[in-house]
Amino acid sequence: MNKKSFIALSSMVVLAILSGCGQKKDVDKIAEAQSCLDASTAATAVACMEKVDGLSTEASYLIRCSAMFVQEGFSNPTKLAQAVNNMRGTGASSSASVMSVLAFSYAGTDQTTNYANATAASNYCSLSGSKGLIMLATISKLASAANYVNSANCGGAGDMTAALTCLKNNSTAVSSDLGTVMITTYQASCATVNDSNKLFCDQFSTAITNAGGTSNPSAVANAFLNQF
Repeated sequence: MNKKSFIALSSMVVLAILSGCGQKKDVDKIAEAQSCLDASTAATAVACMEKVDGLSTEASYLIRCSAMFVQEGFSNPTKLAQAVNNMRGTGASSSASVMSVLAFSYAGTDQTTNYANATAASNYCSLSGSKGLIMLATISKLASAANYVNSANCGGAGDMTAALTCLKNNSTAVSSDLGTVMITTYQASCATVNDSNKLFCDQFSTAITNAGGTSNPSAVANAFLNQF
């Protein structure tokens, strides 16, 4: 799977949405940015976002979203396939396995930066309108938040289940934000449930139900974490 294949996961390939970019110069910028991204490495992918500076179309945000994931090594077919295959499982252990793969790690042990990068990716992917990438980015943000809180409060030891347990016990600082992301992702990506999103759509649905609805994002986040 090359970088073009990764971008296609969004169900909104750049070429299919160029018509929404408006002016010809905007189309040229998007095309140049995609070419840059196709030829990029993890170390250079984010620089491709400069080519869509000033644009606020879905296509431009798809470039930014994809660049963040290429930086994290998700143009590697093995890494991406591992996450997707784990999403076909059931239960908390499968979710933890997915999150362990999708957690951002480009900054190494600097979990503050990893979480900031995952948050940026989540924002970009949400604005891209791609249901597939919105889901992936939300999972990455959840996982990166767990590693961030675990590093800050629990010594950073253990696997993703341990990190999620730490997040559950120390979630005050991030729970409202995470709950909001879960709610918006559920609303955007779970209208149609299939094998590729069922695991997390079911868990988000359970969390929203157990929290009494969507009015309290912190309660939704905590209800999600209680499943672990």
